[in-house]
Amino acid sequence: MSPPVPADLPRLHTFLGGKGPGGERVASYSPFCLKAEAALRMGEIPFSTKLPSGPPRNRTGKLPCLELPGGALIEGSDAIVRWMAEARGVDLDAALGPDERRLSFAARRVVEEHLYWGVIEDRWLSDTGFPHTRRDYFRGLPAPLRAIVPPILRSRVRRDAHGQGLSRMHPDQRRQRLSEDLDLLDGVLGDKEWMFATGPSALDAVVYGIVMNVVAGPAPGLVAELLGARPRLGAHSRRLHARWFTPPLTSA
Repeated sequence: MSPPVPADLPRLHTFLGGKGPGGERVASYSPFCLKAEAALRMGEIPFSTKLPSGPPRNRTGKLPCLELPGGALIEGSDAIVRWMAEARGVDLDAALGPDERRLSFAARRVVEEHLYWGVIEDRWLSDTGFPHTRRDYFRGLPAPLRAIVPPILRSRVRRDAHGQGLSRMHPDQRRQRLSEDLDLLDGVLGDKEWMFATGPSALDAVVYGIVMNVVAGPAPGLVAELLGARPRLGAHSRRLHARWFTPPLTSA
């Protein structure tokens, strides 16, 4: 029997994860939830996790969300990283200089506002990838909901992706743009252990969140193919995974 989870721990509300084709266990199939969990682990902030039993009941209707003792909610991965620095004195970017902070900000935008939509394409819009997503994302739902919910959500994701625009591009153009994203990240990393020579930072959590999701995620696709040609990024995420996700995951 697992020991009881202390009631005074912050609780990370996060989406379900699982095991990838290579046997790696990804804590969440959401890059943003995985980023938040990686940041908390890197900052050595004890927390518990909780999976949703329905649509998230917070202001944004999205996860991740960190519930503090007393009930206050910190919504979104960026807000959680900011809370770590402001409320707990744990700034993952403390060792970065001004130029590195600017580069980190720009690279994060590349991942979260552009590359992310390539993963969405592979998981939700591709007829090859969606069966994997449907099976693995929703395996915790009761049988009737497993049949009803996925196509509804797929329709909403398709609408959002259409508005963002990457999914409307010719496949060759989409490949070129996603290749440029990954080339930027691979170039920033280079032959270093972490994204910056000063040591692990918030950008490492951002990159881990999306790369590990592709490496150990449910759906094959273009981003996984492109990552295969850039092995340093996969090695980086496995290195972070081995260092901070080896301890058992705590859930409640």
